[in-house]
Formats: sequence, structure tokens, C-alpha cells
Amino acid sequence: MSIYKRISLLKRQALCLLAAVIAALMLPLTASASAPLTVDTRCGESAVEGIEWKIYRIGERDAYSNITIGERFAGSGAALGSDDLTEAEVKEAADAIEKYITDNSLAPDATAVSDVNGIAQAQIEGAGIYFIRTDRTEIGEWSYTALPALFEVREGEPAEVMPKMEGVNAGGDDSEPGTESRPGTDSGDESNPGRKTDEDGDSPGSDDSSRKSGGSEEGKTPQTGQLWWPVPVLGAAGLVLVALGLRIRSGKGGKNDQ
Repeated sequence: MSIYKRISLLKRQALCLLAAVIAALMLPLTASASAPLTVDTRCGESAVEGIEWKIYRIGERDAYSNITIGERFAGSGAALGSDDLTEAEVKEAADAIEKYITDNSLAPDATAVSDVNGIAQAQIEGAGIYFIRTDRTEIGEWSYTALPALFEVREGEPAEVMPKMEGVNAGGDDSEPGTESRPGTDSGDESNPGRKTDEDGDSPGSDDSSRKSGGSEEGKTPQTGQLWWPVPVLGAAGLVLVALGLRIRSGKGGKNDQ
């Protein structure tokens, strides 16, 4: 076999090997293209059943860890490019997105309804920046609302969010929120008739309330690392090319010896 045919054969083998390596490395990425999201639906300490959540994917982080708004929400005017956003800026961005959704009647990317334990499960696209909201819901004598919230789902981490909720007794009953007049609850505060807020005790309409991104204690959009998945792909490609070069060099050396 001539040296040219051997080189051509080696090239084909190298390309096949490289394609197999890339395909193997891409399988986990394909598998993680979608992910389950858990929405913990609580008003104070009480689980609330029957709340329908609407989830929207509004953006993602680029290779430099900067937040970019997707084309669908480009006209919302929401500013999320910085990780140093204050609580007021996050709230302003959430308000802008909610108004944009309402004005344009945008359908959610996913929906989920809370069960008797207050847990709602939805299938989302995977890592990215998300927005969650719900309409006012009447359950028995109680009327529930929730602050729309921005949160981030990170690659390889559990996707969980607990929006801030408020419940008001429409009949003005002075019974505690955990009584039978409020479905899906088991506890309440007798000193707070007809109204109950989430676990921090603040009403969503108060000055201290805010929309916080998931996992951020200071209301800032959480930070993530750089985009690492190309590293093993490029490393494997480099090894294949090195091996190919050594084989070609070895073939040339054998011919010269003859």
C-alpha cells in the first residue's frame, strides 16, 4: 500500500474516531436539554392546592456568564445583564416582563398545578433564566395571589422555586387561615384573621417585599461559572490529531528505512 493511501485511510479513521468522541460527549448535553422544575406553593407555612403556575423562559447566560434576554422578550425592556442588580431593579425587571406578557398575550412555555402538598411539577428546557407567575385564584372562601418572580436554573443543579404568596379571606371571616375554610392547609395564626403572607411575615404589597431570583439571598441574579462543555470536546479532538500526526510520521519513517 502506498504512503498516500495509508495517509488517506488514517484520515478517514481519525475523522470517524473524532465523530464518535464528539457524539459521546454530546449525549449528556442532549439528555439535559430538558429538566423538571419543582414549584413549592405555600402561603405562610401552609401548602396550597390548585394553584396553576405559568413559566416562561426569558433568557440564558452566554459563554462569558453574562445574562442575555431571548428574542421573544427582547421588547420587554427588562434589564438583567448585570449580576449586581438591587432588589428594586429585579422587581422592576419582573414588572416589565409581566406587563409585556399581559400586553402581548404570550403563552407560557410550561404550566403546572400544585397538588395537595403544594408541590407543582413542570418540565422546562433546562438551564436558563425563567419567569413564573399565576393569576388570582379563588379556592373556597380564600383568594390567592402571588408575586411574579425571576429565577435561574443552573446546569446540573435541582430546579426549585417558591414564589411569595398571599391569601385573603374573601368573606372577611376571622377564623385562622389553617381551618377547614381554607383548603389544603393545616396551620395558621389566630392573630392574623382573613389574611396570611409567606413565611417571612411580609405582605407582598409592603415596601419590604421584592422579587428575588432563585437562590439569591440579596435579590441579585445568581452567578454561575464559565461554559465548560467545549473543553473535553476540544481536548479529545487534540488527542486525535496528535495520534494522527504520529501515525503519519511513523509511516514516513518506515518508508525512508526501506
